[in-house]
Amino acid sequence: MKSVVRGAWCVVMFAACAVFGQSSNTTSTVTFSLRTLSGTAQNRALVLEAELNPDLDDGANIFWDATFEVHPTNGVATAQLEPNTYTVTMQGVAGDFAITVPTNGESYSALDLTTNLTAYRGASNGPAMVVFPLLTFRGAAQNKPITITALTNNPMRNGTNIVWGAPVEVYPTNGLASKPLEPTGYRVRMGNVPGSMTIWVPTDGGTYNAAALPSVMPTPVFSWSPEDLVSTWTDKNGQTNGDLETFNSIADLASVWEFQPSLSITNLANAFALPALRYLHGMYGGYQMVELDLTGCSQLTNISYATAIPKRLNVSGCTHLTTLHWISGGVLTNIAGFQTCSNITDINVYHAHLGSGEINNILLSLQSFGLSNGTASLNGQLGGGSPPTGDATNSVTTLISRGWSVTTD
Repeated sequence: MKSVVRGAWCVVMFAACAVFGQSSNTTSTVTFSLRTLSGTAQNRALVLEAELNPDLDDGANIFWDATFEVHPTNGVATAQLEPNTYTVTMQGVAGDFAITVPTNGESYSALDLTTNLTAYRGASNGPAMVVFPLLTFRGAAQNKPITITALTNNPMRNGTNIVWGAPVEVYPTNGLASKPLEPTGYRVRMGNVPGSMTIWVPTDGGTYNAAALPSVMPTPVFSWSPEDLVSTWTDKNGQTNGDLETFNSIADLASVWEFQPSLSITNLANAFALPALRYLHGMYGGYQMVELDLTGCSQLTNISYATAIPKRLNVSGCTHLTTLHWISGGVLTNIAGFQTCSNITDINVYHAHLGSGEINNILLSLQSFGLSNGTASLNGQLGGGSPPTGDATNSVTTLISRGWSVTTD
């Protein structure tokens, strides 16, 4: 009789699990690639805290937890995370940043999930070597240790890495000290000796005398020139054409039509320094370009490229973007940060080279935005086509029910 009751209990529990099941297929794998201020692997523990806590959004489970730690090895930490927005801090180090994990249960770099990391002038190289030749006021070698602290407490991005760490201690020998430093601004102090100095480390990974480095942030330098703007551009005040020198700042650039970069450009990772940019239309040439990084162009509403060349597009933080037309002739393979573009209602990536994983991410993101009456032209992907798979097929049905026109392979 007991075995019958036990068996009945198992049946009841199985039925309950079918209704209230605790399993979840929305968990994403998030990877954090971490470096110290001197470019070495950062192995301090990360601490994550969910913004929505408890979280009942999936309608079946209650996700509820205290803060938790993630421990890097050789500068790389991986976490399995449920959909939520998380604040990320580091043990013993100031600053924080946030990541928003989507609902599609795929793998991401933390850099693709955040909008509040900055990069000094689009840094994508490793650290530069900075040399400190130190003397006392009597001309003798100065061997007191120096402390180098980043001017910003918050972590930064450099290429595929998150740069974050405690102040760096440097110990001179015979009045000479050297230290690799990631590109950004630093304050340098010497023990209990009065005073300090500020240096800005360049992005090219060279070797520099600290005495010759600028003490104020240099004016942004772009890897393209006014001659590359072959048609029309305007500033945020509506001024059209003319010399860029007439701008109060190059950051005032608000629209670019027919952008033609030189053949030698391989990436525009510093385009994020255009906070006023709203319209970006047309790209020709630039046949060696690998990436166009529009990180942080928060006012950008419209990207319309024909015969666009870059293989990778980063739109992280483009929260006002409504239109993305990227007719790339089969070159585009990756759109990073699309899950942050929550106002987009018109996307056309026909004839690109996006895989099914990228197509899935677009569809799942569009569904999660909850918008209606949009257009998504995702067909014609080269390499045999890239039809949606898994939950993304349900996203197509949901979008169509909301009035969307959706075309896929």
